[in-house]
Amino acid sequence: MHAEPLRAVLEGLIPETDGNAPDAAWLKLPVGSLPNRPLLKFELTVADEPRHRLPRQQRAGLQARYIAHLVGHLGATILLSDDPGVVNVDALRVDEYLRDLLTAMFLQEVGPWEQAKLEYGNKEDPLLEYLKSGLFGTVEPPAQHPLDGQTYENWKIAANFDFVTQPYAPLSKDNVSQNPLLALPTLRSMGKLRNVKEEVPELLTKLSRLLNEVTELAKRDGAVGEASKNVLKWYSQFGDLWVVMTNCLVPLNDPFSMTMVERRDIQLNEAGEDEGSSQGWFFMQKDLEQSAIFADAQSNQISVSLLDANVEIGKEYSVTMERGGDLPDNPEDIYKTEELLLVSSAARGREKRIKLKCVLQPTRPIMLIHWIVLGVVLLTFLAVCLSPRLLGQLTTAHLAMLLTPSTFASSLLLIRESSALSAKLTRGMRYLIAALMAGLWAAAIIFYLSGNVTTPQPSSPSNSSTPSQSP
Repeated sequence: MHAEPLRAVLEGLIPETDGNAPDAAWLKLPVGSLPNRPLLKFELTVADEPRHRLPRQQRAGLQARYIAHLVGHLGATILLSDDPGVVNVDALRVDEYLRDLLTAMFLQEVGPWEQAKLEYGNKEDPLLEYLKSGLFGTVEPPAQHPLDGQTYENWKIAANFDFVTQPYAPLSKDNVSQNPLLALPTLRSMGKLRNVKEEVPELLTKLSRLLNEVTELAKRDGAVGEASKNVLKWYSQFGDLWVVMTNCLVPLNDPFSMTMVERRDIQLNEAGEDEGSSQGWFFMQKDLEQSAIFADAQSNQISVSLLDANVEIGKEYSVTMERGGDLPDNPEDIYKTEELLLVSSAARGREKRIKLKCVLQPTRPIMLIHWIVLGVVLLTFLAVCLSPRLLGQLTTAHLAMLLTPSTFASSLLLIRESSALSAKLTRGMRYLIAALMAGLWAAAIIFYLSGNVTTPQPSSPSNSSTPSQSP
């Protein structure tokens, strides 16, 4: 991200030292937005100096204050408008308690909720169990738990804000702006929630009144409508995305740049699942999808690179809007090889949030080896089953000749050391080969125990071969 000199922007905000204007200033700056997922090898550089992220609590507090500032700006815009109309002024207030809730929401991390979904996945409603544990801890007996079913249902109804965030962020049960109940354990751990059953309905009512009023105002034209949409946009995105903020020393008279680099763990889906195709397993292909912010700097770049020599990027790929629609304009630069897919653009007005999708598959030699072993095991299975009918008998020599090569080849393939990514791609084919091998040996044992495997009798030596004795 390239920044112009900030002297004019900060005029009057930076105090002078001994009557002289400073050449640099310490600022808390937002430098980018990322999906709310764990960061891998994150690097941040501002004005050629490495910087660290602000602490989570401080960053979330600044975001909550910014939402309060936007709501205050909306109120001022209404007062200055020619036709203020009917407005619920009391609803357009972000008091200390509501700001604490917003701080807890923007402080929320995906880790605890993801862990709860794994831990309570066998429960009827994991969110209910997550709230019980996070708000009250362990209660015995469970039947006397303070959070009863009716209270929970009332909370869910009051905290459903899909209609607010839908125009600005993808629908997701993991988005805390759509479901503020996810932030209640965090608010409790902050020491801001003492009487849960009394304070939670009050907080949800305040938030609901605020968002409903702003949503109605967003339907208006002019400055009031734009200011309202700005509140809803940032509220939605703060809950869906993780904003990177840093405290940095920047020059005031010169331009400077900010660079942010991060790596992400990959999420794989079955290839062709969206199109209803089932051939992905045979070609050992899986779809890789990554969403990215693509318009928060003068130029943006997203790339998928492979370091695994056993895996390559397939021919098919797509760049779409995050919700799945086609982009109004395609990115300017797309470069693809078997090891790299790179998308970059500096076009003005480009889509802010995009989704990159490509196919990962084993390299051709690896695919060929799996197909050969699968064919050998399958033909051997058929040969063992059909030998008694076609040859009239199945001997131990036949079994040894059929089982030994296929068992040796499949064993080497199944126990072969490979990377985690390569193993994930070939898992389905390996399971099929292992199942066929198990069936092959089961058939051989059944034939043997049922007496259908014959053992050739050793032939006695003929009389002509008997050595003669001299008189």
